[in-house]
Amino acid sequence: MPNRRGQTLTSPAKTDLVITKIEALIASGALQADSKLPSIRSAADQLGVSKNTIIEAYDRLVASGRVASRPGSGFQVLRPTAEPAVRGALWRLLRLCDAS
Repeated sequence: MPNRRGQTLTSPAKTDLVITKIEALIASGALQADSKLPSIRSAADQLGVSKNTIIEAYDRLVASGRVASRPGSGFQVLRPTAEPAVRGALWRLLRLCDAS
């Protein structure tokens, strides 16, 4: 449904489904670290959703740290890193070991 400016708004449910699909592909190894995601147009065609839905999904994946936006090159899967809580626990453990 278009908003007042005539832009089509994306459905949060569709965006969540796209994110879940991409995260599953990453987790299964079908999309490996450093591999490129499909172009926005290609992903929209493959998944049967609007380009705006793909843009929103890719933006949220970038914000989550799973994907990087490379200007002129598209979107790329990042290497997994330790979660912040895990990094914090490791840092505290190392400090305790140094204090001993």
